[in-house]
Order: sequence, then C-alpha cells, then structure tokens
Amino acid sequence: MSIDLSGGGNIGGKSFASLGLLLTKVNIPILPDTRQVEEELPGVDGTIDLETRFGARPIELTFELIEDFEIDFHIRLSEIAAAFNPLKGQQILMLERNPGKQWKVKYNGSLPIDRLATIGTFTVPLKAFFPFAESVNPADTELKLGEGLIIGMGYEISDTIPTFNIKSSPTTITVKNAGNHEARPVITLSGTGSGIKVTNKTTGESFSFNEPLSGGNLVINTALYTAEHNSLNVFHLVLGDFPQLVEGNNVFIVTATNPSFTIDFDFRHTYLY
Repeated sequence: MSIDLSGGGNIGGKSFASLGLLLTKVNIPILPDTRQVEEELPGVDGTIDLETRFGARPIELTFELIEDFEIDFHIRLSEIAAAFNPLKGQQILMLERNPGKQWKVKYNGSLPIDRLATIGTFTVPLKAFFPFAESVNPADTELKLGEGLIIGMGYEISDTIPTFNIKSSPTTITVKNAGNHEARPVITLSGTGSGIKVTNKTTGESFSFNEPLSGGNLVINTALYTAEHNSLNVFHLVLGDFPQLVEGNNVFIVTATNPSFTIDFDFRHTYLY
C-alpha cells in the first residue's frame, strides 16, 4: 500500500505537500491526560485509588506555507481550510516522522497565521478523541518487507493473519496484538455450530452465544459493545465479556458442538504513542 507522506504527512488522505505545506514541528504529548477516579475516607490519610482512564490527546502541527503570488497564497489558505474542516468529522492523520502509525483527529481550537508577504507559518490544533495511535495496516494484512514499518512496532515476519478455521472442540488459537496498549477487535464467526464459547485465556474474558450459528455471520464488536447475527441485534443472546487483546500473544480457547466455522479478529495494533 503506497501512502503519500510528502510535505511531512497527510490528513484525510491528502498529503501536506499537495496543500503547499511543509510540516516543521509536531507536538504530541507522550501520554494523554489522565482521568483519575479516587475516594476520600473519613479518618484515613490520602485517597483511595479506584481507577485511572485516559482522556483525549491534543496534537499540534506547525506548518510553513510559501507562495510566489498573493492570489496563490489565498487559494492555498482556502484549500487548507477545507482539508482541516472539522465538520468532516474525525480524519486519519499520518506522519512521515512516525511511519506505520495513524491517529484519528479533528481540528479543535483557533488558527491564526503569522505572515511576511506570501510566507506564512501557523499551528493547527487537533484533538484525538481516541487518544492512541493505531497501525496503518489492520492485523489481517500480510506483512511484507519494505512497507515502511519501523523497529519498535512489535511486528515479526512470522506473525500470522488472525483468521482461523474451527473444526473441532476445544480449539486453541493465538492472536497477537503487536502494540503496547489494549486493542478492541471486531470478532466475526461465520459458519455453523452451537453452544459456542470463546475465551481469552490470557485475560480471563469470555463470551458465549446461546443460539445455534446456522450460517451467516455472528459479529461481536468489542469496541462498541454490540452483537449482531446476520445484521440483527442479538445482544441479549450473548453472555459474558467483550474480550480485549492485551499486548503480545492472546491465547483463545474456542468450544462448540459440531463446529464448522471460521473466526476472524479485525483490529489495528494499538500504541500508547
């Protein structure tokens, strides 16, 4: 997959260079802000640590814009405004200095520009509501040398595509999250079987489907907490957890009566930075 990162990266599939821009500085906090849940108890020093979650992450991109003529300068500003228009919703941001990863961002703030004739510099404030980086390629993409992947992303050429044929019970499978933060997959079962139970032995999370799988697809979206069978809501028929994928190998046990189905894990490797 060829991705145009000229000018330092792209937003929504449009390279910065195609907008006349050169990316000169990137400010991404090492970690997102935290949301701490704690409780005070009478007569007890300090507080009780209940939970820590991450909030959204701000990202700032500083650009240089140079044009020969005033009219061209303003044409470029119009194109830039359209490219970062927040009414488009969240867009994919990719950076040349951090290849192989992407962020989901939206313009958030104000955008003044410092000008000297037809030379301008400005900083675009963005917000990543999902505050983690994800792999550009989904996990079901076969790894190949020369794709711009970088050391430190956790990949190995021996990594396999996470789609498995289930013909016997129990069946043990392994799904790898190469990132260093939990990933939330879409799990799709296609085929036939009954009494299906899927357990992530690594985390202890599991779910079971209390109806026969008689053709079609059972789709468990662990990020949105939804369950559909042939596009019908079957949330009430799925018991248990929505299994996440922790860093590294996740060992799953799949059990069923008369199984003849495939199970596919659709996700992107997820990174704290």
